[in-house]
Amino acid sequence: MKKFLLYSLFLIFVSCSSDDNGTEAFEPFEVTFTNVTDGMLFGTEGIIEQDIVINNPMDWSELLETMTPYDGYLFEIYEEDISFEEFQVLASFDGHRPYPGWAVEIELVKEYEEYIQVTVHFFMEYIGLNPMFNQPFHIVKIPKSDKTVVFERIFPED
Repeated sequence: MKKFLLYSLFLIFVSCSSDDNGTEAFEPFEVTFTNVTDGMLFGTEGIIEQDIVINNPMDWSELLETMTPYDGYLFEIYEEDISFEEFQVLASFDGHRPYPGWAVEIELVKEYEEYIQVTVHFFMEYIGLNPMFNQPFHIVKIPKSDKTVVFERIFPED
C-alpha cells in the first residue's frame, strides 16, 4: 500500500508541471518610464504625426534640433543627456491642431514576451478659443530593449 501511495504521489507531481520544456511562462509587466519632455510645438517645425523609438544619441540630437528651430526650448526638457547604452526614447507626436488645448500622454508601457506595447492617449485638456496652430507631443525614456515597440493610439472618439 505504501508503494502504491508513493507511486501515486510521484505521478501527481510529475503530471502537474507547469511547462513541458521546464521554462516558466512569461508574465507581461508594466515598464517604468521617465518623463523626458512634453508640450506643444508650433506645427512649423516639420515633424509629422508619428510615434518613434530613438536608440542612439545622434537621432536624439537631430530630433531636439528639429523640435527647436529657434533659439532655446519653448517647452521644459527634464532630461536632455540620455545614456543610450542603458535607455531608449519613445516619442509620440500628434498631428497639427488648429486650436490649442490638445494634449498627448504616454500612459502605459507594458512589456510582453515578444514586444513592448506603448499606450498613448490623445485628449483635449481645455477648449482653446483663439485659432493657433500647435502640435502636442510627449517623450519618455525606458530601459533599453531589443524588442519591437508597438504604439496604441487612443483618441477621444475611441
